[in-house]
Amino acid sequence: MPASHDLGWSIQDVLDVLTYEATLPTEAAEGGSVSKGGKLYTKWYAALGLDKPTEDQPLWATQTTNERTGADTWRCKECHGWDYIGADGWYNTDSSHYTGFAGVFEAQDMSAEVIVAWLDGTTNADHDFSVMGEDAMIDLATFLQEGMLDNRDFIDYETGIAITADVDHGKELYTSTCNVCHGEDGRAIEGLIIGEVLHNEPWVELNHLVRTGMPGTSMPASHDLGWSIQDVLDV
Repeated sequence: MPASHDLGWSIQDVLDVLTYEATLPTEAAEGGSVSKGGKLYTKWYAALGLDKPTEDQPLWATQTTNERTGADTWRCKECHGWDYIGADGWYNTDSSHYTGFAGVFEAQDMSAEVIVAWLDGTTNADHDFSVMGEDAMIDLATFLQEGMLDNRDFIDYETGIAITADVDHGKELYTSTCNVCHGEDGRAIEGLIIGEVLHNEPWVELNHLVRTGMPGTSMPASHDLGWSIQDVLDV
């Protein structure tokens, strides 16, 4: 590799090349799993079978609107939202989950190395999730690169209802896959009523959980079943 100094380049020439290089495609995380990463985004300590954190996440003290404490403050979704756009999305100022923190959509264009540096505390020591381990951080990086979608393209945020959906097709998929655990009326799991979840945190939460599965349970990820986004909306 020749030295730009020996080529007669100016400092501005170097800056121009670096700016161009920043527009080139980023390297994807190798060997990562979108569905595993999605579960980590939901609740990483449950997905990994680790003890719940007991203290607040260090950055939590920089906001004053979300009154949750302890383990909840360590969940990616609690800061960045089920829809991945943070304060600009479902967790806006009208929500008790509002923190003012930004979303993570821009991570789609980051390299795996940059994302992991955000996760392991290298970029910000107060954003250190290295306890989950290297493999898990790669899975989470893979989800952030490949697994997110813009829910606003599929869901009416005013009503919380899918813009386009086929209820009959959704019933077929639910009957063939979901009701084994949830039952025909969505009430088979004690303490969980699917209908209530949809009304309380309508389509945004279910769109993530159905696609990637519930951490710490046997719930399959529709992503691994080959379902399309439309299949998820139909269900």
